[in-house]
Amino acid sequence: MVSIAPVMALLTGLLISIVLMWFLWPGKGGLALLAKLSHNNERAVLEDALKFIFDCEYHKLNCDINSLSGHLNMTIDKAGRLVNRLTELELVTVGNQTVALTDTGRSYALRIVRIHRIWERYLADQTSL
Repeated sequence: MVSIAPVMALLTGLLISIVLMWFLWPGKGGLALLAKLSHNNERAVLEDALKFIFDCEYHKLNCDINSLSGHLNMTIDKAGRLVNRLTELELVTVGNQTVALTDTGRSYALRIVRIHRIWERYLADQTSL
């Protein structure tokens, strides 16, 4: 009589191997998807910050790290790291407790605003809302 235990162990090992292969598959596996989601989230936060700074400049308001952290619902430390990242990318300048867009940052922010308006218009036309 054949025991079913070795067959179950073989199937379980095969299933675990398949799941690990999928998770670790380069470029398309679970790990790559998690990295892509993290990158997209970082990009969205950077774009939201640029849009907020652009709106502040448009309405002739001073933008500082406190107002940025309040608008984006994040801690001041995280907002400071965000401003440092934007400074590294040469999109903003920091001076005298205020954050201002560079010409490159202003151009990028304006492009974000335009894309959002086009997307909102498309959604309004397609959904009639």
